[in-house]
Amino acid sequence: MIVSQVAGRLITSVRFDKRRLIWMRSHFTYYPSSLGSGKKMNMFSAINNAMDLALSDDKSTLLFGEDVGFGGVFRCSVNLRDKYGSHRVFNSPLCEQGIAGDGTQKHSNLGH
Repeated sequence: MIVSQVAGRLITSVRFDKRRLIWMRSHFTYYPSSLGSGKKMNMFSAINNAMDLALSDDKSTLLFGEDVGFGGVFRCSVNLRDKYGSHRVFNSPLCEQGIAGDGTQKHSNLGH
């Protein structure tokens, strides 16, 4: 009886480990493209670069949030206001209801 209990626990632990390994396996595969500049940058520069690309690709893109007009708390939107103008990169109210209302108002003004 003791042998069967030990074997049962061992099988249970092996099953658990197999499930955990399957669960930890990623479903995302990254394939680098040759479209980017390929230069090394830190996270803040990468975020700034991504927002810069989004603003340059689509003229209807807006960037607004708390202090983004001044570069943001983490300085991720530095120089975007100067480059794209204060009508596309601007500060929003400090409360969530104001941000949602401001976004709704901007969306309705675009004619959507």
